[in-house]
Amino acid sequence: MSVAVEWRHKRQRPAAPIVPRERVYPAPPVKPDPAAIVVMAPTPAEPPPGLLEAWAHAVEVTPLDAIPAGFSKAGTMVRYAAFLGGITEEAIRSTHRARNVTRPRWVAMWTLQQFTPLSTISIGRRVGGRDHTSVLHGVKRVTAAIIAAGVDIPEDDWREAMRRAWAALTDRRT
Repeated sequence: MSVAVEWRHKRQRPAAPIVPRERVYPAPPVKPDPAAIVVMAPTPAEPPPGLLEAWAHAVEVTPLDAIPAGFSKAGTMVRYAAFLGGITEEAIRSTHRARNVTRPRWVAMWTLQQFTPLSTISIGRRVGGRDHTSVLHGVKRVTAAIIAAGVDIPEDDWREAMRRAWAALTDRRT
């Protein structure tokens, strides 16, 4: 039979249970052996000179349907947009919001929407995990630039369409 005890003062309460020191203060982490640490070289921010030009030449002479297995058509379009903007593919997929990064990203989004059956959600995932509204905004900006420049966009050649969209967006005529 349990009897309910009414405590009138906190000093009358029983003491808290004793907790082992290991549960309250975890053991300090073990320092790794300095000889076992491998120092990795930093990844270059820009590709080596000539690499983008060689890749662009390979893209120019390769039809879109003949892209080898392991390379997606959407990935090729994103890489080509990065080449046009003079940045890396990683920069397009990054969170940077500088104009020199966002404009090639917008061109990639516009090209993917015009020349692939991908949804805006899928396009957003392929250009760095963007939301579908970001894709719609990028497409709207490129479309407005094309209309303002009065550029004629070919319907069958995505490379030429991308070059003309890039020229319209950056206000350069080709």
